[in-house]
Amino acid sequence: MKRVIAVIAAVILATVGTVLLVNYVRGAEERALEGEELVNVLVVDKPVERGTLAESLADSLRQEAVPLKVRADDSVTSLTDLAGLVTAVDLVA
Repeated sequence: MKRVIAVIAAVILATVGTVLLVNYVRGAEERALEGEELVNVLVVDKPVERGTLAESLADSLRQEAVPLKVRADDSVTSLTDLAGLVTAVDLVA
C-alpha cells in the first residue's frame, strides 16, 4: 500500500513540476524581449525556387517580430518593397 501511495505522489509531483516548467519556458521569451523595441520582418517559411516573382511569395512568408537591435540592415518588412523583382537564388526556410 505504501508503494502505491509513493507512486501516486511521484506522478502528481512530476505533473506539477512539468506544468510549472512549461509555464516558465513560455514566459521566457516575453521576459527576454521586455523593454525591447520590436519590428516586424518577413521570414521565409516554405522553400521558394529561384526566379519566383515577389508578388507570388505571400504564401511562403510569415511576419515575425524581432528586436530592432538585431534586425538585419537589409531586412524586408513588406512585399510592396519587392514589387517587380524576382528571386535570384533558391530561398530556404
